[in-house]
Amino acid sequence: MSLGRSCLKTLLLCALCLAAVEGVCRVCAWHIEKQLRELRSRPDHYYRSSQNPVLAYELDAGRVVEKEGRALRINRFGIRDDSDEIPRAGRVIALLGDSVVFGTGFSQDETISALLQRRLDPKGKSVRVLNFGVPGYNLPELVEFLKLKNAIYKADTVIYLLNPNDFCRRDTLYEGADNGLYRMYRPTRWKSPWFLRKLMYRLYKRGVVSAGWYRWIYSGTRERGLESIREMASSCKAAGSDFMVVLLPAGCAYTRETYLLKDMYDDIGSALKEQGIRVVSPVDAFSADPRALFTDTDHLQRAGNELAAGVIALELQSGGS
Repeated sequence: MSLGRSCLKTLLLCALCLAAVEGVCRVCAWHIEKQLRELRSRPDHYYRSSQNPVLAYELDAGRVVEKEGRALRINRFGIRDDSDEIPRAGRVIALLGDSVVFGTGFSQDETISALLQRRLDPKGKSVRVLNFGVPGYNLPELVEFLKLKNAIYKADTVIYLLNPNDFCRRDTLYEGADNGLYRMYRPTRWKSPWFLRKLMYRLYKRGVVSAGWYRWIYSGTRERGLESIREMASSCKAAGSDFMVVLLPAGCAYTRETYLLKDMYDDIGSALKEQGIRVVSPVDAFSADPRALFTDTDHLQRAGNELAAGVIALELQSGGS
């Protein structure tokens, strides 16, 4: 009997401790969610909640933002584009990706898609380049977004610019950079597991973007991530679109001697090529002066956007997809 009472007391104590931890986490979460609500109310916020459960949030269709000399326009179909019309050009090319493709921090005419448009066809009569980029989307969301937008635009060619942090995954230890926007629109019901995951995530990341951090994410989500890319390829094939993957280099992985993620990129490339997916890895093209091409957060600078557009243009003009 005494043993049973001891076990019961232990269970009650554990329950009280868990409840106390959850209570503290809820107080912390309340402050975080308050800040996120304030961000949503800003006039330069260009996102909205999505009825699609996979996406959770999306670009706010019809939103125009001008800030610090930069222009941003989301068209009626929910992509970053100045036109609300379906392109009538002979060839439509869609660039798919996250904030790098979207062009966070850049004006409309400085994005990779805009720079590629100028290289291929400045007037847009025979070739039209579309921006299928959304900040914070990872692989599962990019698959869904591609299906939705390609059903509208019916691109001849889809080029996925794979950022290594696209292997982050919501509602897991690897939730990653998507956490802010996603949680702005989909707060967690239980706060303590969320805080525990974020604590472990931050311990691995250590406050900086690093090659080791990318490796950790990739090792934890590799199979599901590669499956998502294969799903992109299947979706494009069903829609009659060519599909190509460009492996965007990570600025933090460059040293004077080598590229620290070479084996990881080789693994991604080999796995996709085995599935018949065309892969381009411009690691060497970005190696000359990485500091001039990447920011500290591994986003591209203007020169990096120019180089990315040049790499894609060269690949297309040399007979790529």
